[in-house]
Amino acid sequence: MLRVVSDMTDTSTELMMKLLQLNRELDKENGISTGEKLTSTMTSCDKIIDNMIKD
Repeated sequence: MLRVVSDMTDTSTELMMKLLQLNRELDKENGISTGEKLTSTMTSCDKIIDNMIKD
């Protein structure tokens, strides 16, 4: 179980890094800051994963 949680955390971190990179690229292209929405989404994902780990 711990290994599964560890793998999920690693995957989550990778996805967040990719999302941040995409967000930066979109900001450059559109001149619109979507960072707050993305940060909110990532925080929600973190909370879900934390709850899964606790259970």
